[in-house]
Amino acid sequence: MTHFPGTKGSRFEWRFEMLLVFLLVWLALAPIVGNGVILGLCATAVFISAVTALRESRLMRWISWILVVIGLVALWTAELSGRIEWVILSSALGCAFYTLMVVGILTYVYRAEVIDGNVLSAAICAYLLMGLGWTDLFMLVENVDPGSFSSGRLAYGGLEGLASPRLQQSHFSYFSLVTLSTLGYGDITPLKPTARNLAALEAIIGQLFIGVLVARLISQQVRRDRGREKKS
Repeated sequence: MTHFPGTKGSRFEWRFEMLLVFLLVWLALAPIVGNGVILGLCATAVFISAVTALRESRLMRWISWILVVIGLVALWTAELSGRIEWVILSSALGCAFYTLMVVGILTYVYRAEVIDGNVLSAAICAYLLMGLGWTDLFMLVENVDPGSFSSGRLAYGGLEGLASPRLQQSHFSYFSLVTLSTLGYGDITPLKPTARNLAALEAIIGQLFIGVLVARLISQQVRRDRGREKKS
């Protein structure tokens, strides 16, 4: 029997709940373990879980696998070689990967017939992955145009005066998430026009995302309840 995405009885009913757990563990451990094997394993688990969760589109899944493999190779090559070109490539591939994940997950959420825990987990995953996608975008901007952001902690390391890719990712993921949620502590601020415009755009998208998504989920549930009432 074929089950529509979001319905119970699906073979992959818990896929997004599992992805959400990996994402939260990764974000929680990042500031604690720093640049370690554990953090790398958590990141790998997130990437694999995200790709395998996209069961509705085989083409999207294959493209995601290609981006993950090439992106990881570029990231570790940047760590070992200290060449900024590899950091830029890794960040660009990361942006493409997270964008693809967010689009795929939101497609699943908007097509779901039943709003259950897995669908809600998928919506939260899309929000967090969007923040990680902006992380790579900010890294890309900073490495292409150094000094786009103010942060003394990024002013050291072997990458032409910039910190290592993992250290950059740690700082910019923090900046991205506080910008996405419009919290904005101000300890890291955009200085150049491109960085400022992107930060403002992320804040706007973050607010629209929550408002539109919540409205959509409520309308889906209301239509489902009305359909049940008509049948009864």
